[in-house]
Amino acid sequence: MIRPQFSALALACAFGAPLAAHASGFQINQADARAIALSYAGVASMTGDVGFLSYSPAALRGLEGVQGTLGVVVLSPTSDYSNAEATVLGGLVPVSGATGGDDATPTVTIPTAAFGARLSDKIAVGFSLHTPFGLTTEYDPSWVGRYQGVDSEIVSVAGTFSASYDIHPLVTVAAGLRVQYLDAEFTNAVDAGSIAAAPPISSPSAVPTGEDVFASATGDDIGFGFVLGVAAEPTERLRVGVSYVSKISHDLDGDATFDLNGSASGAALQTAGLLVKSDVTSPIDTPATLALSADADLTPRTLIAASIRRTFWSSVDEVRIDFDNPFQPDDVLTLNYEDQWAFSVGVEQTFTERFTGRFGVMRDLTPVDSAFGTPRVPDESRWTISGGLGARLGERFGVDASIAYLKLDDADIAVDGTLPENAARGSLSLDSQTDALIGALRFTARFN
Repeated sequence: MIRPQFSALALACAFGAPLAAHASGFQINQADARAIALSYAGVASMTGDVGFLSYSPAALRGLEGVQGTLGVVVLSPTSDYSNAEATVLGGLVPVSGATGGDDATPTVTIPTAAFGARLSDKIAVGFSLHTPFGLTTEYDPSWVGRYQGVDSEIVSVAGTFSASYDIHPLVTVAAGLRVQYLDAEFTNAVDAGSIAAAPPISSPSAVPTGEDVFASATGDDIGFGFVLGVAAEPTERLRVGVSYVSKISHDLDGDATFDLNGSASGAALQTAGLLVKSDVTSPIDTPATLALSADADLTPRTLIAASIRRTFWSSVDEVRIDFDNPFQPDDVLTLNYEDQWAFSVGVEQTFTERFTGRFGVMRDLTPVDSAFGTPRVPDESRWTISGGLGARLGERFGVDASIAYLKLDDADIAVDGTLPENAARGSLSLDSQTDALIGALRFTARFN
């Protein structure tokens, strides 16, 4: 799914989750309740728990018998914007409309699942299903930034088939194939009046910002990537691990449609060959990630974990929409994302044989270049504080619950109207504030 020319095309992600609030860029880390409670500390070193398969295939190390998890994650963000100002035609014409609002990112529920089985003393296999990327932002169709974007939704689902092999009693290597489905849909207003007033049409009756056409574009694709992991136990109390998830390239195929909304200028542009329903394609890469983790038993009942994650966002440089309509030029949105780090620490405390408590903190840095911000992705660096509780329900079953609070640094978005790609979209500035609550629950079953 893609976005037509003249729109603020912020295509870059994957599942229907409010992108701006759950991990940097459009990444979603919320694949497991236990991992959420620890703020993702130890995700590459934790073993024997198939819930961590979404983060590392080496989680199969130490697996006994057959194990499965089924969970749900609820993401409930609050995203407000204020002090919004926009202009078109080189800054000569101000855009009217709402300059502030709230709830630009709705609540989303995401299911998760994982399964693993030991085939021999050295070999185990597994499968996980989760949402690695996602975006949902919604603005009023009459807000001042409507030419930059109104609704944005990207949905992804990734299924990963993994296998591990113990090359040494203390070392396990693992790999897997990831199949990722990506689907996107975007809407925005097109300032048909300003476009018709400018050369080469130069219509004297055109009304800038007064004859909006609403554009909608959709598209989807299936892409393939791989995952790698190594987990080791240097000592009886220390475990270390590294995991790598490759980037996945997508070529989204879909179509773009235009609602003229009674616009005379829109009709004139359509007669000239623009704003006509068209097939569209758009290449987009979801970034690779590298995670290093360690967890250690401070005491028989206390475990401490830490992780460093590098996300290679620089593969997301721009979003380019190619229209099958030869009269419609490519639509380009420059993102210029930068590779970034995330750091987390967590503690797991066993209270009794049945109950375990968890706590974690994470700092996740944004890849967004402030010179290329967009209201479709109102992202900034964030802090996460999390906690949770695990309970054993007999020998075979268990349940884990977690809650996390995310707070983004205030984002100052300034869209440069002088860039060629913004000739029809104009300029936009606004302040954005976002935080979120995340709740997660998972059930685990084990059979030896």
